[in-house]
Amino acid sequence: PFALRHQIPLHVLYLDLDGFKQINDRWGHWAGDQTLIQVARQLQAHVRQDDLVARLGGDEFALLVRGIPNSQILGLAERLRQAVQTLLVQAGTETISLSCSVGIASLLELGEGTDPQSLLAAADKALYQAKAEGGNRETLL
Repeated sequence: PFALRHQIPLHVLYLDLDGFKQINDRWGHWAGDQTLIQVARQLQAHVRQDDLVARLGGDEFALLVRGIPNSQILGLAERLRQAVQTLLVQAGTETISLSCSVGIASLLELGEGTDPQSLLAAADKALYQAKAEGGNRETLL
């Protein structure tokens, strides 16, 4: 791919809300939907216009970010995680606070021969590692 040939940093970030099922179970799917909308807007507001933010399904989002070196990608992931934490979602008379976990994969780190599926799988693996370590953190593989 172009990014490898020209050594342009390209990262996929997987972001998953911690404990999201409890929101749907306790306050209903409307509250869950409103939460997802607010998270999507918050993520979009904290990335550059050229970065891609997409909802994968459920409470999982993916971001495609290029041009940010590995030395700075953890900082971006932390800022995104903190941006989600600043959201206060109203559910009836209660206010819900959120946290999330972020898994990051770097195309340059994975190297030559990495196809899109392998990059996505690496981000997913990093996300599971972040969740296994207690969540509310970012992990770069």
